Amino acid sequence: MSQSLQEKRYDELVGLCYECILDDSVWPVLLDKLLIASGRQQGMLTLWESGEGLRASSIYRCDPVSIAAYNDYYSRLDLTPKYMKLDLNGIWYHDDQSIDARVRATHPYYQEFLYFFGHAGLSCLKLNGTTDDGVGSYLTILPNSDARPPTAAEQRLLQRLAPHLLRAARLSNHVKALSHGIQQRNILLDNSPTPVWLTDSEGHLLHCNRAAEAVLRSPVRPLVVKGQRLCRPSQDNALRALLSRAASPGHAGILPLEKGGEQQLLATPVAAHAPCNATFQRPLVMLTLLQKPRASILVQLFKLSPAENRLAELLAQGLKPDECADALCVSINTVRSQLRAIFQKTGTSRQSELIGLIHRLAVLVPASQDHPDL
Repeated sequence: MSQSLQEKRYDELVGLCYECILDDSVWPVLLDKLLIASGRQQGMLTLWESGEGLRASSIYRCDPVSIAAYNDYYSRLDLTPKYMKLDLNGIWYHDDQSIDARVRATHPYYQEFLYFFGHAGLSCLKLNGTTDDGVGSYLTILPNSDARPPTAAEQRLLQRLAPHLLRAARLSNHVKALSHGIQQRNILLDNSPTPVWLTDSEGHLLHCNRAAEAVLRSPVRPLVVKGQRLCRPSQDNALRALLSRAASPGHAGILPLEKGGEQQLLATPVAAHAPCNATFQRPLVMLTLLQKPRASILVQLFKLSPAENRLAELLAQGLKPDECADALCVSINTVRSQLRAIFQKTGTSRQSELIGLIHRLAVLVPASQDHPDL
C-alpha cells in the first residue's frame, strides 16, 4: 500500500472515530473501514459486564453463528481479559505475541472456537475500563486463517489509531451518560403533576414540564404564551414585576392568580452561577403553579364520607374543632368522632398532621386532576 493511500485511510478513520461520539450508527462503518486498513477480515465490539463476563455486542462483522456460539459459551473461555487486565488502555493486545503457541495449540477457546470458525488469531484494544455501571468495552479484530498476515505498516496504523479510538469511546460513553441523565430528569419532571416553567427575567419561556403544557392548553388558563413570553391573559404588570424581582437581585415571591387564592404562582430564583444553569449563564426564574389545599383530595384517596370531608375542609381552612361544630351545626362529640375516623383512614394521629397531609397532597395532586378509580 502506498504511503499516500495509507495516510488517506488513516485520516478517514480518525474522522469516523469522532463521528461515533454523537452517532452510534457510525461504529459499524468504522469497523468495516478499520478491518480493510488493518489487514483483518472480521471484528466485533465486546462488552464486559460485572457478573456477566464478556459478550459480543450488536456491532460485529463476523459469522452470526460464531457470535451466538461466543455469547452462549465460548466467551467464558476467552483468554483475552486474563492477558489484557494488566495492560494499559491504548495498547493493542495481539494474542500471538502474548500467549504461548503451545497454549493456543491445546486451549479449547482456540481449537473449538477461533480456529474452528476460520480465525488465525485476534488483536484487541481495551476501549475503556469498567465504568460505574460495571460495563467495560473491547474492540476485537480477527484475521482469517486463509488470509495473508497483517503487515508491519498495518500494525503501526492500528497503534496510531489507538488514542483516537479510546478518546471516541470515552466521549461517546460520557455523552450517553449525560443523555440518560437528562432523560431520567425529564421523566421525573414530566411525571410530576405540578406545573413548572423555566423563564428568564423577561418571561421568555425556556422549558416547562407536561403539566405546565397542559395548563397552557386548557380552556381557562391562568397563563398564556405570547411572542414566546409567559404572561397573564390580562397583560397586567404583576407577573413582569415578579419575574424581575426573582431574577435580580434574586428574591422569591408569590403572585395570587385568583381573588380567592385558589391558584398562586411561586417564583424561585435560579442564579446565573448555579451549576444547573451552566447552559444559560444568566439569571433565570422557576415558576411553580400552586393549588390551594383541598380536603376533597382525601375523599378521592382515603374514601372519606361526605360529613368527614366537610369537617376536613373546615380544618384545612384553619378552624378549630369547636368552631367546626358551630359551622356544621353538630355537637362537639360528633366532630370528635368524625375526626377520629379521619385519623384512622388517613393514618394520622393529630390535627396538625392531617393539615400537613392536605397541604402536601395539594402539591402532588392538581385541582384539575380527578381520581374516580381511587
